Order: sequence, then structure tokens, then C-alpha cells
Amino acid sequence: MSAEEQAWVDDFMNETTLFLGPDPEIMRHHAIAKRTSLEEQVLSKGSDPLLYDRIRRRLGGSLDEAFEMCESMGAAPGAKWADLSVAVYTASGDVCYMSNRGVIAFSAVLHHPIRYIMKYWKDEPTVGIHEGDGFFHNDARFGCVHNTDQSMLTPVIRNGEIIAWVGATIHEGENGACEPGGMPSGSETPFDDGLRGIPMKIVERGKLRRDLLTFLQHSTRDPKLMLADIKVKMGAVRRVMDIVDRMIDEYGVDAFVGAIRMTVEDVENEVRCRIEAMPDGMVTVQQFVDSTLKENILIKFACKITVKGDHMTVDLRGSGKEIINRAINSPLASTKAFFSQAVLSYWWPDLPRCTGAFSPIEVISDEGTWGDCSYDAPNGQNLQASFRAFSALQIAYAKLQFSMHTKYANVIATWFNQINDFLWGGETQHGEQVGNLCADLNGMGGGAKAFRDGEDAVAPLFCAMADIGEQEVMEEEVPFLQLVSKRVVRDNQGFGKFRGGMGYEMIVAARNTPEWGFMTVTSGAKFSSVCGLFGGYGCATYPLELWSRALTFLKSLKKTPNNLICLWKE
Repeated sequence: MSAEEQAWVDDFMNETTLFLGPDPEIMRHHAIAKRTSLEEQVLSKGSDPLLYDRIRRRLGGSLDEAFEMCESMGAAPGAKWADLSVAVYTASGDVCYMSNRGVIAFSAVLHHPIRYIMKYWKDEPTVGIHEGDGFFHNDARFGCVHNTDQSMLTPVIRNGEIIAWVGATIHEGENGACEPGGMPSGSETPFDDGLRGIPMKIVERGKLRRDLLTFLQHSTRDPKLMLADIKVKMGAVRRVMDIVDRMIDEYGVDAFVGAIRMTVEDVENEVRCRIEAMPDGMVTVQQFVDSTLKENILIKFACKITVKGDHMTVDLRGSGKEIINRAINSPLASTKAFFSQAVLSYWWPDLPRCTGAFSPIEVISDEGTWGDCSYDAPNGQNLQASFRAFSALQIAYAKLQFSMHTKYANVIATWFNQINDFLWGGETQHGEQVGNLCADLNGMGGGAKAFRDGEDAVAPLFCAMADIGEQEVMEEEVPFLQLVSKRVVRDNQGFGKFRGGMGYEMIVAARNTPEWGFMTVTSGAKFSSVCGLFGGYGCATYPLELWSRALTFLKSLKKTPNNLICLWKE
């Protein structure tokens, strides 16, 4: 076939494409992108470290400010209690800087949708990328931790060229899945997982498109939440864009582009140096899940880390197969996101949160496993796999740390890794249909150190400096009470030192609602998901119980409101 004929065939195929799914070249690649021509041109002239440092510091301040805006104005429980992040990206989508608080895992997964946008929409006549545009997405198969997270991504354009991106991502919860709250344990097909928004333009030249907004609102149980937090994310992104515009006016395009690109490259080079400083060797960790959230089962998550020179390989081969009609499967990108969470939270917490931190680490995996699932597998509860990935990497590194001369953090046992929480949904006391989750999962227990016990309840593994939320605030919006709230039971796991914490206990009951339901999505009731370290014990099993006596308690309390203590003892 001649070159002219081949070009004709290529044009024909491009114009008649039936369906665009996730791009494997994008989704299976987590290393930083090659320099753009502008980045190469800028950095070939040399760099000014002091100027770059000033730009980085101002970026960091603007991102923290935007984070606090989301936290103050957000409607979702995840927004109110810090399950979110705001970031600046390079032109190719690599995260170069994130807010100091928030979900660190987003640093290793949100380059995928930007690369998809650049590859498929940039030159598409019906879409395109213009100044003021904003792209929405939430489908984990295109690059997100899970489908409850929703992003707003906006390009920074100068002289007609995209030089960077700014994005905000919030755990919104409700997404129209087969069960309220956005993380369905009963999902048996991808169509049960709820809204699956590919990267799509919903803001055009600064204006939110009402037709697409209406579509998104009709795709969930809580249209008010969808509208409110889209506007919150737009406002946060706009605030960072204002600071970026000022810096570009003050320092120039070249300085800004060079600073964000060098941040990514500097972190990648530093990680290579730290890997090279490790002793060569191999560590193997096995993690297990004891439930599909529908039936008891034992599935292995295999993880083997090999260090040789400045190269580290994470080998996941040997993990259990995906279950095509259960919700616990995870796309590889989501699994890698929590590898990055472990690296930036517990390996090297001093590093900037960017794509470069995980870029030098090679990941080998068998497709079709529950930590590297196929396109047609449901993934509404993919945290069951990706949280095990986090724990596997944390345990493996703790073992490697013992023989390292330089330690960048304390050797620490496994952090609590389950969604020990209630999801809820139904009709509120205000007559609105809602679905979401309690922020109490943010009170996860902390791992033990070599010289002290773990924390009973301190922070979630996925979110730095998160809050557990105030029940009084929740009671204004949803019709349930916490009869027992955040009760830490010390020594709940028996005798012995150096145990990891396992959070706290809570008892909830609905009232003043015609229909309301609670759901728990925690595994580990029979086989603990948290392993021990230092020869001690890990966290015990942690069954959750829906307590039918709560209704009886409320009825009795109504009759004798002044005798609460006696009633509770009964």
C-alpha cells in the first residue's frame, strides 16, 4: 500500500471510529511524559533555582488556599472534611504540585485524563481546547481513584499553546450507582457503578454548559450536590489560575514552564538516587481480602519488590483473578495510585507530591486480576484491591528500611486500610433524595512504630490531615443520629505491644424519614487485612453490625427522655 493510500485509510478510520474507550498506552503508563518542545527550549537555556523556588512557593500557597475554598464551600461530606485535592499540572498532564492537605493518591492518577484530552480532543473539530474551557471526568477506567471522585481540569493557554493545567478533584460520593453513596458493594456490571463520565468538556470559554450540567444532574440521586460542587471546583480552579496569571505576567512564560517541569524532573531524579542508596534485594508481601462484600472468599494480592541499583520493580503477578460480577475489582491505574500514596506518605513524605515520585518505579502485573481488572469488570468497590496494594507497599518498604542507613521517616507498621464507615441514602427530613457516606472513615487507626503502639484513631491512609466531621453539622442535612459517636475503645485488640490502631466505634439510627437505609462496605471481619510488624500483632478483625435495637432505644427514649443512662444500660 502506498503512502497516499495508507493516509487515506488512516483518515477513513479516524472519521468512522465507532467508539472510544480507555487508551491502554495512556492508562498503563505512569512515568512522566517527555518534554514538550517548549519545555525543551526553555530548559536548554539553563535554569534559575532561586526563581523556580519562588514560583513553587507561590504555587503551593495558592493551592492550599484553593483547597480551603473547596473545604469551606463544598456540599459533599468528602469536600467538608478534606477528601479532595487541588493541583497544577504540566502541559502533558504530569502533576507538579498539589495542595499540602488532601488525597495524595491523585498525584499518580490524574495525568491519565489530561493525556486523553490532549490526544483525542485537542484536534477534534467538535471539541477542541480553548482558553476558559473546563473538563469533567469521574470514570476510574480513564484515570481516577474511583467513580465517586469527580474532577474539573482547565488548561493554561498562552499564545495559543497549552503550557499547563489546573485541576480540582473532590470525593463527591453520590454518582447514581445501583446503591446510594457511590461505592456500591452490590455492583455486578460496570453499568451498576453509576455515572461513568469520560473526560468531557462541560465548561466552554468560561461558561458552564447547561445541557451537559442537566445531564449530569439527572444521572445522580442528588442534583443539588452535583451543581454545587461543580461550581465549587470551578471557583477553586479559577483562584489558582488567577495566581498563575500573575506569576506569568511577573516572571514570564519561560520561567513558569521551566519551574513546573523541573519540579517533576527533580523529584524523579531524587527518587532514583534514593532507590540506588537502598541495599539490593527482594521483599515479598501477601495481602488477602476475605469477602466480595456478598459472600466469604479469600483472594490474594501478591506483591514482590526487587531493588537493584537505581531500579525498583513492583511485581504483582500471582494475584487473584478478577471476579467479573463483583464490585471489588480495581483498574491498574487506581492500584498504582495507592502505591504512590504509600510512597509519598510513608516512604518519602518530604518529597513534593507529583507524578515524578512514582515515575522511576516499574510495575509488572497480569491483566485480568482483581488489582488489574479488565474494562468490562465492575469496580464500584475497587478500594478493596487498591487499599491492599497500599498496605503491601507499606509493609515491604518497612522491611527494606531496617537495612537502610538513611531513613526519611520512621519505620511503621501497617496503617488501618478499610472503609470502616456507614454509607447512607434515602429521603431526608427536607424531602430530598440523597446518598453519600459519613466522614468518620477519616478516623482510621495508625500503625505502630518500633518504639510505641499505634494510634487508636488518627487519619485515613489516603488523606493527609483530614477531619472526621461533626455529627451536629450532618444532622442539619440528613435524618440520622449517632447514638454513640467516635468512641475509642482502648486495648480493643487484646494484650501486647506494637499493635496498629483500628479506629473507633459508632452507632447510628435514622429518624424523621419515610425511607432511609445504611450500608457497610468493610471487609476484614474474618481475616484481618492489616498485617503485623516487629514480631507483634496487626489489627484484629473488625466486624460491623447493623443494630436493630437502636429503633427500640429511640422509642423508649421518647417516653422517658430524662433516663438516658438507665435506658442505655438496658
